[in-house]
Amino acid sequence: MSSERDQESESVYYDEEVLVLEVLWRWLRLAIIACIPPLLVDRDAPPLQRFVRWRFVYGSFLVLTVTLFGPTLLAGHLEYLLFAPVFHVAVGGLLLSTVVTGSAPGVSYPILSDGSVLLLHVLALGLVAGAEWTRRRHPAWLGLSSPELHRNDDEFVVPMAEVDNASEQAPAVPRMDQSVSTAFIGETGSGKTSAMQLFAEQYPNDDDVAVFVHDYGDDFQQFYGDRLAHGDSGDNAEQSDESDEATEQATEHVTAPDETGEVMRVAARNSDVVWNLFRDVEREQDLREVAGAVFGEPDGNDPFHNPALQVFEAVLVFLYREAAARDRLDRLGHDDVVRFVNQEMGELHGALTSYDDLVGAASHIDPDSGRGAPTVYSTLHEHVRDVFVGDFAAHGEFSIREYLDDPAGVLVVDSSTGDLETCGPMFRLLLDWAIKRAMASSTPANFILDEVDRLPQLQQLPELAARGRAEGARALVGVQTVGQLKHRYGGASSGVLGNCPQGVYFAPGDSETTEYILDEIGDHRHDVASKSVSRSKRNQHSEFNSPRYSRSRTVRETDRAPIPSGDLKQFTAGECIVKSPGHWWIGRIEQLEAVRQRL
Repeated sequence: MSSERDQESESVYYDEEVLVLEVLWRWLRLAIIACIPPLLVDRDAPPLQRFVRWRFVYGSFLVLTVTLFGPTLLAGHLEYLLFAPVFHVAVGGLLLSTVVTGSAPGVSYPILSDGSVLLLHVLALGLVAGAEWTRRRHPAWLGLSSPELHRNDDEFVVPMAEVDNASEQAPAVPRMDQSVSTAFIGETGSGKTSAMQLFAEQYPNDDDVAVFVHDYGDDFQQFYGDRLAHGDSGDNAEQSDESDEATEQATEHVTAPDETGEVMRVAARNSDVVWNLFRDVEREQDLREVAGAVFGEPDGNDPFHNPALQVFEAVLVFLYREAAARDRLDRLGHDDVVRFVNQEMGELHGALTSYDDLVGAASHIDPDSGRGAPTVYSTLHEHVRDVFVGDFAAHGEFSIREYLDDPAGVLVVDSSTGDLETCGPMFRLLLDWAIKRAMASSTPANFILDEVDRLPQLQQLPELAARGRAEGARALVGVQTVGQLKHRYGGASSGVLGNCPQGVYFAPGDSETTEYILDEIGDHRHDVASKSVSRSKRNQHSEFNSPRYSRSRTVRETDRAPIPSGDLKQFTAGECIVKSPGHWWIGRIEQLEAVRQRL
């Protein structure tokens, strides 16, 4: 995709009077901003909050106004106090008056000259500006806390360390809607996971909100362990001054109990909680989904794949019915599946034929049916042996439905233990059921799904991205590359990213990602202006003897990408494009550690 493609341009002509009005309006806007700088500097905050942030500056302006016009004010001319809100502009005007006339109105000290008094106040004004800059940029130098970033409860604020370019009329600080899905794209080391943590920090840490996380590593386990140990981010301001020892302990102990819950890690090995899929089965139809996830799609033309799948589905149905008949569903677990499948083929066949509707599936492993039965039996063992390993082969107590009923803590699905290739179906089933159950539940749920393109295709992910907002489920979706996502999801990949109307995009890892990012931010209209002057012929009458001149300006409008694809590929860690439904920003995103106290 060309980053500088030109489209059809149009020329716009302006009369000289229009040009004059345009220039006057531009200068008027600059004058207003110069007189009231909070309108520009703090335009990310509501109008009243902007002036609250400048309270120290305007307080200093009042003091300097009193000292500059002291004798005049004592004489009863209180109207000079009106200069206080625009003291920085008034000083410039008074200096100009001193240079031209030798005196400044209202400045009447008996010994010092007006120029000396003004210069002293200019120096004082510089000290005020320096102190305010230090207070905002380096508050710790003054023993102060950083000014808070104004944020509504239903929005993300995206603090930027620097902004190189932005769309027209974009707010100074990017803001996004928490209720819609947000995409994060970037390779390992680009800053993607750190940005997702910055957004996750702004989700409410309430006991009545379920949090599901996919963590390919331990980044989010440490993040939530620290967060739960310290309480919600809104309470961090007072706790930030405590000893660093508490922070170190929170990092060392990933599972950190607190009144807000704990981090519950589900993995193939060394899990904090062991999932039991039978506790989330609502009807026998769910068991067909389990069998389909475990077996997946056949490799090539395997004639024994589908028969083995049917046998496995029959095994699950048999175990479920037997446990229900004995009122022992709470004791049914994955270990029972492994134990039952490990029976001799004849015993397994005999057990399944005890139910009439399972006879057809059982016939595939009938010892008397021929040579195909042992191969089907072997295929069944291969899939069960590969998927039901480690903690997924043990008897579990954890239930997604029970967690949604009482969502204390954070559920982290950790697929980084090296078993993703074999246990991928279980991770997929766990997350798919979590999404499905959460969208059907009255409990609000947040999904932070990093590296989803490493997982097997989540059938419910497009549904979460599209309808999660209406069902009380919100998602942060992390992807390494668009190409890898398309490899996993095929045509359904558009249902994932296409339903994420906002995102943070880091250095792309392939051409498909580059094209997607440039398409997301769209083209930017550039105006190329040219001026012309024309002269009319002289009139024959003497009173119109001089030629007439007319001026015009032609504006050629060209659409181009805001950033060349080459520059996009050269982004360093932290450099990104922030995209909201109405605007975009190009720059460097802040690290969570630098702005945690301000959120």
